[in-house]
Amino acid sequence: NAIAQKMGYDDYMDYAYEGIYLREYAPEDVVQIRKLVKEQLIPVYLQVMQELAAMEEQFANCSEEEALAVMSRFEELETINKDSPELSLFIQGIGESFAATYTELFEKEYYYAAYAGSSSSKIAYTHMLPSLGHPYLFFGTDMMSKSNILHEYGHYYAFSVAPDRSLRLDLAETHSQGNEWLFSAYLSEQYNDFAIRYVNLFAISFDMESIILDLCLDEFEQTVYANPEKYTDMESLDALYTEIVSGYVDPENFIGAWYWRDSLFENAGYYLSYGVSLIPCLELYYLAETDYERATEIYLALSEYEGDLTFTEVLERAGLQNPFDEEYQFFDFEVLLALMQQKQS
Repeated sequence: NAIAQKMGYDDYMDYAYEGIYLREYAPEDVVQIRKLVKEQLIPVYLQVMQELAAMEEQFANCSEEEALAVMSRFEELETINKDSPELSLFIQGIGESFAATYTELFEKEYYYAAYAGSSSSKIAYTHMLPSLGHPYLFFGTDMMSKSNILHEYGHYYAFSVAPDRSLRLDLAETHSQGNEWLFSAYLSEQYNDFAIRYVNLFAISFDMESIILDLCLDEFEQTVYANPEKYTDMESLDALYTEIVSGYVDPENFIGAWYWRDSLFENAGYYLSYGVSLIPCLELYYLAETDYERATEIYLALSEYEGDLTFTEVLERAGLQNPFDEEYQFFDFEVLLALMQQKQS
């Protein structure tokens, strides 16, 4: 807060939103996102969890031959890496520029992968190097998985399209997470079986939990920074966090008070952008299950735009809804599930 006040802001969250993460919306505007999540996302989240439980029961009761086939598919999905044909074909299918930039990334070695057993942190990130005028990727020890490659390449491509463009954090995270979800839809098109349906539903549940947690953490931070004299010990902070989580889901069946302790100190005010950006990413996945080619066009439009546009302006121009709009409509899970089941052989 002292830092924020020196910069002319009331508290740190006001400063972080505008001055650090370049958000076009203020802390109080997140009320609309909370409303959307509580009224529309959480009912779908509960449906997803119910379907996952039903699939797990189905798997437990299947024959040994069927179980082995599913486990083989799980292993196949787990071992996809940068040299796997699935990833290469996915990248090539998005578009010529998208594929050429990906090839250049590895041919010219615009990345560094920490060697096994090194003391490097288990992180991955993308950064613009001014001396190169080019983005560069870093993969910490054991971090060059398919999800990290897809995530960081989403950042990398957006930077490559316009190296001098200032990207708002919410939009940048849509580039990265959107690329992961587009690949999930691609696998759904290619595999068409029980395993990929389970994997994708599990990923939906995980990202929905992330949205809920990131909103809880943001509400927690807003409250604490606005009332620093009120929350001065661990007991009061834990109680506040639990109260906030209770406004979304049952905290007994969700996540303990440790989450705020583990998440906010190194990146104060940061995690909201992951949650907000995941909302259009899930919409992109739903659209990809219905019309994959159209979804790829939408995804490219999120990166290949001209001018200094805001997060919501880029979403709307690309053809996605604005999550801050009171008329936002979350996808129908029954429709999505039916689409996924139709593809299952």
